[in-house]
Parts: sequence; structure tokens; C-alpha cells
Amino acid sequence: MVQLGYDSYLGLTPESVWGTYEDPTLFVPFTKENLKGDMAWVERKSELRSNRFGWTPVQGRRAFTGGFTINGYPHVMGLLLASFLGDAVTDVVTVPGVWRHEYIAGTTCDRQLSTTIRKGLTLPRDGCGYKINEMNFTQDNEKLLEVEIAGNGKQEDEGVAEVAVFTETFPFIFWQATLTANAGAVTYYCDNVNLKFNQTIKQDNWKISGGQTIMNQPFQDRPLFGGTFVIDFENWDEYNRFYDFTDMALRLEYISSEDVVPGTPYQMIIDLPKVRYKNNMPEVGSSALLTQNIEFECFADNVYGYDTPIHVYLYDGEATH
Repeated sequence: MVQLGYDSYLGLTPESVWGTYEDPTLFVPFTKENLKGDMAWVERKSELRSNRFGWTPVQGRRAFTGGFTINGYPHVMGLLLASFLGDAVTDVVTVPGVWRHEYIAGTTCDRQLSTTIRKGLTLPRDGCGYKINEMNFTQDNEKLLEVEIAGNGKQEDEGVAEVAVFTETFPFIFWQATLTANAGAVTYYCDNVNLKFNQTIKQDNWKISGGQTIMNQPFQDRPLFGGTFVIDFENWDEYNRFYDFTDMALRLEYISSEDVVPGTPYQMIIDLPKVRYKNNMPEVGSSALLTQNIEFECFADNVYGYDTPIHVYLYDGEATH
């Protein structure tokens, strides 16, 4: 029987114990995925056996790798942010029925997901011990917010059919977004905004005595947070900020048109308290409108009492994620 993409689904749930699969608690609409198990071959080509042909390889390490891309649904962002940055440092009720979750870049790598992916109408494949290493936000003009996830986990196995039930909210979209700098002193009118976050998790964590699958993945280096945005070239302000090595504080804010409860919308506020712009000298190659591609890198600084390169407030209807 041929399989069709529209029959597929993706389910996620936080794991209580790393590497121990748990059934999905949240089904997520996705636009593409490449989650897959893998098994390496250990070759024996160097052996000399009075034969010119290669010998059958030996089974090597097993892996569960890949990622997925979704539109930025407000009710999904909490689970992804918690899985990437760590548990919220605060979960506060702002009005009855609305919680404000506060996330910062964590110092421990202790959140992981179980995943289940059905490809067509086949039996789904279940993955465990999945840690998010990269999270990228892409906001193009006239488009929905796109969230790209990449990581790896312990292993994947054949699962059982699930009844996928989807919670419906509307994704964040370009006209709900605002990019500002320095507490609102500067507003950027952009063609696109891209935020790129990499936790530098040790993904290839196989060990002797650990068997074929990886062991729990720790951090292995400093995180790499940065991004880009594109604006029309009007003056030298942004180039001077690069050239003068000026610290900037960026905020990307989304205010949904959909309410959590009447009068209180879904909202996501991403603060990057210290960024440095890279060389954004515009280049002229045609008679067309000149633009500036502003690339930046994030550094830790104090924001709301925390020393962190990123701080996120998320307002939704869930008590915890």
C-alpha cells in the first residue's frame, strides 16, 4: 500500500527518566521532518584473507537523529522552549487562566523528549532520550513563524498506533511581530528575522561499557546564540554600531490575535540583552533597493536579574511545561 504524507503525525512528551520512552501528550502539526534511526557499519576492509573481495561489516553503534519543522503555535512553544533551555525559572499566574513562563539559558542539560512519528499510515516509530541541540526561528515577511528543531536521542523502535488529537491555536505570524532595540529606542522594520540557537550538546556520546546506544548527552562547550535581520539601507547607524563595537539589546515580541482568556492574548517575548553586530556594509550590484543584512552574536548580560544571553517570557494557558 502506498503511503501519503497527509496521514503522518508527530507526537511529543517530556521524559521523566532519560532514555525511557513515554507515550505522547502533545501532537504537533509539522511541515517537514527527518527523524530516523541509524546503525553504523564497522568495516573489515583492512583484513587480508586470501581474497580480493571485502568482508561483511560488523554492526556498530546505533543512533536516533534528525529534527522537524513546525509553524510557531503558541501552545507548543512552551514544551519546545523548556526542552531546549531547561525548566522555566518561574511559572506565574498573571490573570486567572493565564500563566507567564520565564525561560533563560540553563547551565544543566537535563530536559529530553520522547517522540513518535508516523509516516503515512504505517506503524509509528518511537524515539527516546531526544535532546534539542539547535532551535532556529525564521520570520519572513508575509509568512508564519517557522521553528526548526534539530537534535538526537538514544534510540528508536517500532511503536503502536496512536489516536492523534490536536489542540488548535493559530500560529504566530509576521504582522504580530515587532523587533526593537535598547528598550524600544530603535524599531526595526524588517524583511525577515532569523534567530539561531545552538546548545553545543555532545551528540555522539558513545562509551565503552555503554552498549550500542549513546549515553545521556551533556553540554560540551559554550552555547552559540545569534541571528540576522534584513532592513532597508537608509543611513550609517547600523554600520556605525558595528564599527564602534556598540552593545545592543534586542527584543523580538509576538502578540497573538487569539486570546488565552478574554482580553489576554497569547504572547512571546524574546530578549537578547547583549548583542554585537557584525559587518553590515551594504553592497551595490544593481539599480534595486539597497538593503542591509545585520548579522549579530549574543552574549550574556543581566536581564530581569539573570545573567543570560537569552530570556523568554511566554504567556499561555498551561500551568507548567
